[in-house]
Amino acid sequence: MRKTATSPVAAWIKHQIARERLRDVVTALEAAGIPVVPVKGVVSAHTLYADVAERPMSDVDLRLRVRDFRKAVALAHELGWPIDAHTPRLWQAEIAFPGCPVELESTLGPPGLCAMAVDQLIERSTLGTRFGFPCREPELHDHALVLCLNAFKDMLRPPDRSVEDLDRILRNPQFRVDALCSLARHARVVTAVAAVLTWLLEVRPPNPVCRAVLEALGPVPRPRLAAAYRTVARRRVLPPYDSLLLPSIASDSRAQAIRGLGYSLYGWLEGGTARRLQPLSSSGIRAIASVAVGGGIAPALRGGAMSNAPRRAWLHQLARLTSGAELSLHVRGECMQPLIASGARVRVRRARFYFPGDVLAVLDARAGVVKLHRCVGYRRHASTWCVLTQPDASSVGGIAPALRGGAMSIGDPPAPLPDVIGRVIGGECDASVVAVPWRTRAEMTRVFGVRALRWLGDRTRLLPHRSTRRV
Repeated sequence: MRKTATSPVAAWIKHQIARERLRDVVTALEAAGIPVVPVKGVVSAHTLYADVAERPMSDVDLRLRVRDFRKAVALAHELGWPIDAHTPRLWQAEIAFPGCPVELESTLGPPGLCAMAVDQLIERSTLGTRFGFPCREPELHDHALVLCLNAFKDMLRPPDRSVEDLDRILRNPQFRVDALCSLARHARVVTAVAAVLTWLLEVRPPNPVCRAVLEALGPVPRPRLAAAYRTVARRRVLPPYDSLLLPSIASDSRAQAIRGLGYSLYGWLEGGTARRLQPLSSSGIRAIASVAVGGGIAPALRGGAMSNAPRRAWLHQLARLTSGAELSLHVRGECMQPLIASGARVRVRRARFYFPGDVLAVLDARAGVVKLHRCVGYRRHASTWCVLTQPDASSVGGIAPALRGGAMSIGDPPAPLPDVIGRVIGGECDASVVAVPWRTRAEMTRVFGVRALRWLGDRTRLLPHRSTRRV
């Protein structure tokens, strides 16, 4: 456990700052139709302690629904808040307010661990004025589950204050053993809760309620994983991958555990890639007002604040800007006519997954342009995952005639996933660009199959080699 030494006066001042930050964020999100509920320290200080100064804190934690996460990130960008959504875990962001940051999360514990969604946490919350303004408060047993899963996520190394919170909530007169056990079974986190409570008995004075919960939970559904988790958690130095993967795959349901493994790997890869991108100055970010698709660098970038920055750096910054917010692109060229005319302005937003048929905005650092082409599929290239795209001079009937004949020479070179700005979600374009018909997706899937077969034929010399073909 990490030792903390904070004076009561400093803790009280921190809580006053935290309350104002909480007021700002909750008011803005609720006004935008995004319900949120505070958890952990800011709630524990007001419900489990006689004086908030007894409970030091470092940040404010909020939970919101998964479907509202990107909307909240976009709103933070609009309000000018210093938000960072590129973290090693999915659906997690931090607003770096001076004095007291605010963390936004859309899962209970690491993604994939808990089968109970934040939606249920919000539904069972109550609206109160404990903080001096209307704000939701989590139900007692829901909050106890959140504290358990948070300690489990931290590999049983939470700060002392979090350990005290967990011990106090179990001793609360209103706490019921059967309620927490029912929640743990419903959320399929019996293994995780049992691991945390077993550890709590080792580091804190004996707690009869804690023993009663363990007895009521019974045998853990996944004893081998629980043993492996305890072995790793007892190490002096945690392996970076184990501390991310193990908590995510500890669900009592093996199907849920596989889903958690996928979430953990994808979040780590995406967050790590985003953090490796070269950051730009605020003046350079403000210069990115519009981007000419297919026609070169945007006028705002020529000779402006970005003239001395590396081309690939500001191109990657576009991908970061669209992680949660929309970006307006000005189209130049006829490769997507008549669905998207030259001179039209479209809206683009980054997504976690792209499917065949989606119209994507892809960075081309060599040419210094952003291409607006249709997604064909994925492939590995130069030890990284890339997306395959090609232009689509569509007719009313769907895919371009050149594609119907099987001519694949118009395909673009593989583009690394970090170079994909996003998918077209609206603007001055045909409705089929946003809501892609299933026939278009099926045709692009067929095109991907043809390209894959021809690439395989070239590699195995089963088909005649054509120097003009690109895969």
